[in-house]
Amino acid sequence: MTVLPGSADAFQNASWSDLLPFYEELAARPLDRGNVESWLQDWSTLESLIGEATALANFAYARNTADSKAEEAQLRFSSEIAPRAEEQRTKLQERLVKLGYVRAGLETTVQRFRNQMELFSPANVPLQTELAKLSTEWAKVIGAMTVDWEGQEMTPARMAPFLEDNDRQVRERAFRRMYEPYIEQRDALANLFDRMYDLRQAVAKNAGHQNYRDYARLDKNRFDYTPDDCFRFHEAVEQAVLPAVKRLQERRRSHLGVDQLRPWDQLVDPKGRAPLRPYADVSDFIRHAGDVFSHVQPDFRREFETMANAGLLDLDNRKGKAPGGFCDSLPMRKLPLIFMNAVNVDDDVRTLLHEAGHSFHVFETADLPLLFERHPGAEMAEVASMARS
Repeated sequence: MTVLPGSADAFQNASWSDLLPFYEELAARPLDRGNVESWLQDWSTLESLIGEATALANFAYARNTADSKAEEAQLRFSSEIAPRAEEQRTKLQERLVKLGYVRAGLETTVQRFRNQMELFSPANVPLQTELAKLSTEWAKVIGAMTVDWEGQEMTPARMAPFLEDNDRQVRERAFRRMYEPYIEQRDALANLFDRMYDLRQAVAKNAGHQNYRDYARLDKNRFDYTPDDCFRFHEAVEQAVLPAVKRLQERRRSHLGVDQLRPWDQLVDPKGRAPLRPYADVSDFIRHAGDVFSHVQPDFRREFETMANAGLLDLDNRKGKAPGGFCDSLPMRKLPLIFMNAVNVDDDVRTLLHEAGHSFHVFETADLPLLFERHPGAEMAEVASMARS
């Protein structure tokens, strides 16, 4: 048996040729019901090592998309390693499925393995490589955007507080300034979108599906509902929720005293109250969040502070950061990390609480024996986060 390293640091600079032998050993090792659990554990450890190294590379790049070394590492994992690892992973999934081994707690994992085996197509390996490169380029384009606001260079996200200003002219100016760089880069972004669209359609067809929507539903291991169920839900929202939204919007328009609501009228307090500024700086933000978590469950504060002390929180917006927010996991360390773009608006609080919900889920599932058992699926994962936010 090939000895696996004890830390993901060993894979930090790995190339695919360094990792392939570990998969090949698992594929060649004799497998029966007597040794299947130890085989699964070794496979889980391998995926944990690669997953953590990948997460750290993604985190480093998202924190500074202008860092060429971080970009190189992120591309190595996302475009060189990940698609090829998926191909080898499918072979190991097939070994387990053919063995017919299922125990309590492994049923969903085996169901997902069967699904991924059916979806996999060797023709998609180079397409996934190209998609990863385009995704990295998209983050780089967005991360480089800046605007000029009263003589200061700021990121577009930094316009958000001005969208809460009671002066409508300030709000409109901030809104238009926020989207100027997107208009300037629209050709580049549209080109990336079109290329990714075509590649995704090709991926779907290679996997035997007519469109990417049907492919993506199964790729996310969604077994309990269909696109038709989604359409019915959309219709119900249109019938039941849209009228309520229209009433709320009319109430907002009336409070603001304007003839017509515009996009820059959506975040200001309709009664003219001063905008909320929930924290003084990021340290203050982290401290207040800890106070909130301690009121819910003392363990949550301890876990949140563990992330903070480990340098696994990157919360404030700045030039060069990738857009958005996410929580990722480091399965070897059994720790999560949180990335977001806070600009001192009240929505930052909900975002942090949301991502922290994911992080608490990581802590709670960390002691399950296999990595494959720890992710509850895309929908249930959001229960933990939405319950917090």
